[in-house]
Amino acid sequence: MQLDPAQLLDSVSTSVSKVISEMQETCDTLKASLKDLPFCDPQTQYLQSWIDCIGDPDLSEFPAELLENTLDYSDDSLRLLDLPAEYKPPQTKWSDLAPQQTPPSNFYPTRVEHLLTSSALEDIDQWVRRSMIDLARMQMYGEKAGRKYNKVLALGQDAFVPRARGIVWDLRQADKGVIVPLDFGKQIDTHWNLDYIWDNLKHYPDQELVSMLLQGVQYKADLDLQIVLLPHLISFGAGCKLIQKEVMEYAEKGWYSIHDFLPFLPMRNIPRGSTPRTGDASRPRPTSDGGAPRNPVADSVGAPVIPLNVASKGDKDEQKWTPEIKPRVREMMVAIALFRYLAFHTGERVLIMTDDEKVCFNQVRF
Repeated sequence: MQLDPAQLLDSVSTSVSKVISEMQETCDTLKASLKDLPFCDPQTQYLQSWIDCIGDPDLSEFPAELLENTLDYSDDSLRLLDLPAEYKPPQTKWSDLAPQQTPPSNFYPTRVEHLLTSSALEDIDQWVRRSMIDLARMQMYGEKAGRKYNKVLALGQDAFVPRARGIVWDLRQADKGVIVPLDFGKQIDTHWNLDYIWDNLKHYPDQELVSMLLQGVQYKADLDLQIVLLPHLISFGAGCKLIQKEVMEYAEKGWYSIHDFLPFLPMRNIPRGSTPRTGDASRPRPTSDGGAPRNPVADSVGAPVIPLNVASKGDKDEQKWTPEIKPRVREMMVAIALFRYLAFHTGERVLIMTDDEKVCFNQVRF
């Protein structure tokens, strides 16, 4: 049951109305304090950027029964609550990068034709052309376009000429005649201040996290050296224009790069799609399907194509990743109740701050 927002203030109990009034007063006081910060303070501009984010909660989001009464924070039994344990980061080891690649001697490719067989090039060209037809239809008709071409193209090492096998090649400068083994040890290109991150986190217990911030994220997916081209999801149509806009924006920021051919060989693409955004159906949220292909697929030499998510997770008896620990809702409620009890007896207020870094995931290098 949800109360009519227009009748909420008339329906809530006196105790809840008092809490709401206190919240509004506290928010107004905090805003005023931030506005009065001296201009000479180096943190003033940053702190004042939070002013528009300060506000009391939207009562229309609360179930009616929660507005009928509120907890008595003067109750002495609250002092018996144990404060939830402080988060302790896991102890992990630094994650080393893949070793440098050693290409065959006296082999200096300058064109993609020096790497792939003519048959493989024809297969790739055909797949791209047919997929582009689907994408053009999606751009024109949106979610009604569907998808006509569903083939997964999977090529094994037989797609490469013998001397090019066993190496991951970097073709990002192939238009200049430069094709070299991918340098796994090269420092990532990022707008993050890596020196600052290292200075502040060099002794942080979770060294695997630090290494991935500084060197780029590793999926820990031991995949075969395959060329795997996966069609975009049917839901790509609904978010087609938004996804294209996103790609162009991120390319301008230097987070993405755009190429007219596969930038690495071998490589696999990750299918894109979209899902409805809660509260705003006109702006579907872009998605990426790391679980593709969803059905069994074998490459040109008969080797299975393992989805990225499956390879990254590992077998059920294999723990590749340290479990992520997040506070539970119960722990948050207990902490708030305890602090409200202390605030009641000291005449203070309890403020809750949350922060969400916009497009954080897209800024991380892989």
